[in-house]
Formats: sequence, C-alpha cells, structure tokens
Amino acid sequence: MDGRKTIAMVGVYADGKLHGGICAVIDQYLHSPIAENYRILLSGNSSAGGFPAKTAAFIGGCFTLAKHCACDGVSLVHLHTASGTSFYRKSVCFLIAKLFRKKTIVHIHGGGFLDFYASSGASVRLLIRRVLDRADAIIVLSEGFRTGIGRISKNPNLHVVFNPVSSADDANAFSGDASPRLLFVGDVIERKGIGELIAAMKIILDSKPSARLTICGAGRIDFYRRVCSDLHISEAVSFTGFVSGEAKRSAFSAASLFVLPSWVEGMPMVVIEAMAAGLPVVASAVGGIPEIIEEGTNGFLVPPRNVAALAERILRIAADPALGKSMSAENIRKVREVFDISVIAGKVCEIYEKVLQG
Repeated sequence: MDGRKTIAMVGVYADGKLHGGICAVIDQYLHSPIAENYRILLSGNSSAGGFPAKTAAFIGGCFTLAKHCACDGVSLVHLHTASGTSFYRKSVCFLIAKLFRKKTIVHIHGGGFLDFYASSGASVRLLIRRVLDRADAIIVLSEGFRTGIGRISKNPNLHVVFNPVSSADDANAFSGDASPRLLFVGDVIERKGIGELIAAMKIILDSKPSARLTICGAGRIDFYRRVCSDLHISEAVSFTGFVSGEAKRSAFSAASLFVLPSWVEGMPMVVIEAMAAGLPVVASAVGGIPEIIEEGTNGFLVPPRNVAALAERILRIAADPALGKSMSAENIRKVREVFDISVIAGKVCEIYEKVLQG
C-alpha cells in the first residue's frame, strides 16, 4: 500500500470499454489528480450485451465490489447511477457497501432520474428515498437537479459537480465557411431529437445547399436513413455509427457547429466536449443544458421538438461568422475555467475528504 486512501468506484461496463457518458466521466477521473490522490478500484456491473451477459456482469460486479470492501482496504464507495435498471443495480451495490460499513457517495447521471422517480410506484420511490437519505453524500450534475433531488431526499450533503473534459490546446476556431458542417453525437433514437434534426436539415438545405450533417452514434440508423431518403436529403446526411477515441475527436475537429436537440438530458458530456472543441452549440433547453449554454453568448437554446426554431438558430450562426467566432472563443474559455478536469478533480477531492472525515 502506498498510503493513499482507497475508493471503490462503481459504474463502468464489465468489459472495461467506454460506453456512454458515465464511463467517459470515470475515464476522465482516472486520468486526473483524483487518481493521483486516491487509489481507485473499478467495479463494472453491467454489459453492452443481452440479458444473460448483463446478468452475469451484474453478479460478477457485486462479488468484485464485496471483495474490494472486504479485502482491499476500501474507505469509500463512489456509485455512479442513472435511472431505471442502472439505479436498481447500484442499489444492490449500495447495500453491499453499507453491509461492510463503508462510506458512500451516490452520483446521479442522466436526465430522466426525476421522471423515473415521479413515474415509479410507491415501493420504488421508497427505495430511492432510502438510498439517497442514507448516502454520505449525493453528487448531481446541475443546480436544477439539486433542486429536484432536494425535494425527494432529506440528505443535506448534496453537491453539484459538472461533468469534466480535458481542455484541448488545439481546439477549433470557428471557420465561418459558406458550407456549415453540423455534428450530432449520441444515441440515434427518437428522444435525442433525431427526427427533428433531420427535418430541420431539410429547411437548412433550402438556404444552404452545401450544408452537411454528420450523425455519430448507434441506434435506429436504418430507419433514419429511410427518413432522409424520403426527404431527398440523403447526400447531405451521413451516419457513422458509434465513435470513440480518435474517431470521435476527428468528428469534432471536422465540424463547424454542434447540435443536440434532445427531449430529455441531464448534463450531457457531448455538449461539454463540443465546447472544448471550440464549436458553437445549438441545443434543447432541457435538463442542465441552460446552465452551460448562455443564449446568444456561446450557443443557442431551442424548445425541444421545435423544428423551425432549430433550423433558424443553426442558420443564424451559419450566416454570421463573427457570431460563430465569438461563441467558439467563449466556449473554449468557459471549458478551461469551469469544466476542465483539473478544476472538477479539485471539487471531487474536496467532497471525498468531507465524507471521509465524517
């Protein structure tokens, strides 16, 4: 042992690969002063596979967490959770941590958690309150979520910590070309606003025939390809499938504007990643997004499911290079001062110390 306190962190997939926002956050933590100040032990309890793979990963992850708590000197268990089955899995992990008398932090991701609570039956709502009330601390992603969770739980140790990114020294400066290059990154599903984005692209092409849209992510790609074909815009819209690592960085680098027209969000990592890449952002005014995108300053906010507003804001940036450049510069500045992993790591370490010191 090297003298550092040991943190058991639960939230990654059992295969160790990065899948989605929670894993991206944990990866940032593992390459930050958090991992320098503490010994981090990962426990994955889910899988990207089918039900048998998910079940096996869950059982294996529970045994791994129990081993860490029993044998590896764990001082604190940091549980990363979202709504639905993610919360049920983490509730079992929470019970394991409490059985071994370990300090716990429940870190809530995902934009649907408050809706998950509101739509659940009495027994599930009771489970949610019990877990949150008995946690040693709760971390949420935005002030809006703090208010919502504060109505559910009596726990006074409720902290807001934004999702982190690494500031890029080679971030884009807005080019202001006549051919806007729009980028979406996320699950290719209905609630991400893909249908509205494609419909807005049809309007945009009437004014900017050379505009192009790249959609990065897994999901209903064949269905939305057919939608593009029916609208006769297939040549202007490309689908890459899931991207990560260098391919994802290249997608941001090739874009001139980022769009996220979701119906529901928490504090999406991809928006912060787009800001770090120096891209103006047009996104739905949902979840924690209005806390990071200031209307007209570093991007535009639109009502979810509003195709006309989405197209109009995109065209406004495309038609005004000076506006795009100022938004680009503001996003780069804001990421370095607010969202950079070095800043976020300091806040996480402060919370760890408060919990560990009781």
